[in-house]
Amino acid sequence: MAKIEELYELKRKAEVESKSLLNKADYSKADDEKVDELLQRSVLLDNQIKGLKEAEAREALEAKQELERDERDFEAKKEKTEYRFGEGFTKYVLRGEGEMPEQRAAGIQTVTTTAGGYTIPEGWMKNIKEALLAYGGVYENAFKFATPSGNDIAFPNINDTSNSAFQVSINTSPVDSASNAALTFGTKTFKSYKWTSGLVQVPIELLQDSDISPVLEQLIVNVLKERMWRGLNAIFTTGGGTTTISGVVTGAYDAGGTVTATALTRDNILDLYHAVDPAYRVGAKFMFNDKTLQAIKKLSFGTSDNRPLWQAGMSSGAPDTIEGKPYVINQDMADIGASAKSILFGDLQNYYIREVADWRLVRLTERYAELDQVAFALFSRWDGQVVDAGTHPIKYLVHAAS
Repeated sequence: MAKIEELYELKRKAEVESKSLLNKADYSKADDEKVDELLQRSVLLDNQIKGLKEAEAREALEAKQELERDERDFEAKKEKTEYRFGEGFTKYVLRGEGEMPEQRAAGIQTVTTTAGGYTIPEGWMKNIKEALLAYGGVYENAFKFATPSGNDIAFPNINDTSNSAFQVSINTSPVDSASNAALTFGTKTFKSYKWTSGLVQVPIELLQDSDISPVLEQLIVNVLKERMWRGLNAIFTTGGGTTTISGVVTGAYDAGGTVTATALTRDNILDLYHAVDPAYRVGAKFMFNDKTLQAIKKLSFGTSDNRPLWQAGMSSGAPDTIEGKPYVINQDMADIGASAKSILFGDLQNYYIREVADWRLVRLTERYAELDQVAFALFSRWDGQVVDAGTHPIKYLVHAAS
């Protein structure tokens, strides 16, 4: 725990030093390079903090599982352990017995070294290093609901904001007044679009020769689960709708204003902030990618007030903010550039995500039998769209075409 606190302190010092440089009256090119270095250091320290926290969580889980192995026999553990496939997975893959244990899982393509052969140990091997790439941001902040079947679901909405109470005379019916107005409803229809991790082929030799518990089974769980979420986050961000999921950017509304093709200003951020009605600003957040965050960190309030627009959370667990509002990093958001929609702002809970039934892992035993392989495909069904009754809860900032 002390190590994490030390990293928090180094992160804080880097951010304080970068703010000090940004506030200099004679800000130079060398200062700008130093600020870039400090901001990158802050990001790296933040990633190290997250990594240590994840490592602590993994160690706690592993200790718990070790205790369970000591206290229970194998069959009891198979029934009670939620996050491992164990013998049930082995029976399903190698012999096709029973059903796939409930899990959001993945697979490996071939027996070549780069596609799985490296997991066949020459002697003893306990760890596989996975490449990392940030993804996510939409699902975690959206309103989510699940349905057991995939039939169309209509969400009613109403926009009565143009109507107000009015005065009537004694003994006069409001029905006769021109100010009287009936309610007008609209709907948003949610469908169930099918998504898959893609077909994968698993050589029997790989399954037989690998140390399947816990290395290979955990790798299979992680890889295809992440493959599915990467694809879903991209479509939840910029999906075109009509015949597929409508992304949060697609369903958002143009905030207006003049934004240059290649840069941001503090005024652009402020215009976007105030383009969203105060009713939606209570729980509002910004959304953009990491490159855009780097550009925002260099913005100040103006020539007479050089405080940075971006403010770091100065205590453990406190969020960093822009204009006092938290932000979400989504690497599927567009970079700053011509015609790009680089920043969202608003109440992201007005983006609705529908998940239909359970994820399904399909096992193909005979199709690749001549290769002595078993193939798997992971499927799930989804829809998503902004539910906007007419007052635009989420808006975007769009750059000029040139």
